[in-house]
Amino acid sequence: MKRVTITLACTLALLVSNGCDRQPDNALVQYKGGVLTSEDLRAHYEGLKRKSQFRSKPELLTPEFVFDHALNMEMIIAKGLAEGLHHDPRVRAILHEQMSDLFLKIMEEKLITPVDRNSITEEEMLTFYEQHKDQYQEKSRYTLSAFSVDPNKATEAANAIQKGQLDFATAAASYALDKEERKNGGKTGTRPLRRFQPAWQPVVEQLELGVVSGPIQLDGKAWIMRLEGKTPPHQYSFEEKRPYIRNDVLYARYRDQWQSVYDGLKKQFNVRIDQKLLDDFYQQAKSPEQQVHPPIQSEETKKTAQVNQGGTP
Repeated sequence: MKRVTITLACTLALLVSNGCDRQPDNALVQYKGGVLTSEDLRAHYEGLKRKSQFRSKPELLTPEFVFDHALNMEMIIAKGLAEGLHHDPRVRAILHEQMSDLFLKIMEEKLITPVDRNSITEEEMLTFYEQHKDQYQEKSRYTLSAFSVDPNKATEAANAIQKGQLDFATAAASYALDKEERKNGGKTGTRPLRRFQPAWQPVVEQLELGVVSGPIQLDGKAWIMRLEGKTPPHQYSFEEKRPYIRNDVLYARYRDQWQSVYDGLKKQFNVRIDQKLLDDFYQQAKSPEQQVHPPIQSEETKKTAQVNQGGTP
């Protein structure tokens, strides 16, 4: 499907035309599926005035041009409706996004109450800080070495490192499937957990410092990994983050209001969810990076790891 750009006026015209049964006294034009009134033309005129080509040359925006433009637009919409384009989910997604944005701007003052930033008390800020301490924390940074490997050689590579026959970089140079991994010895750098791909995060978080792990199935590949280092997290004090906390409380108030609004709207319009179909969508829509797979280890690898950690094979 080619990229489609639809104005808000067009969005409204489409939704109003769809199934429209109004027959006002001031209908200048009537056609199969809708009408054009003098109010429609005036609204269309106001929209056209904001376009750059008419701001510089307002003389081009004559009443005749406005009428022709509005009617031609309606005819394109009528043709699209006749062909059922409004049932295309991709078209509906564009229309509904623009429609909701417009309606939100119109109804915002009715839906939520403005929050005065200066009304936020010191006590409220302190309570928020205590409840969201992790938000004001420098997270641990992980230094990871990892390389992808042929599944048939994964256990061999892991055992060679665990038994001291090869250091990690040499093993990567010998076994890694990726050229860059062979070149840099499997070094991936140092970064916080959130900077890893989603599927990697729980795996990296559970790695034991200095212990070779693998083969681990991720991104459709087998990986050998070792956590080289991990910095401790740093907790910032309330005073250090005071300027940010007030803003965070402000945003939280607005988030709470909007959540209440959406909950109320779902109740008002009797929202019913087919949980099975929704779960199916969640599963099918996940990207490969979001798939989380547990480590796959051979019995030999498990026994070797236990010995290296002082356990009983």
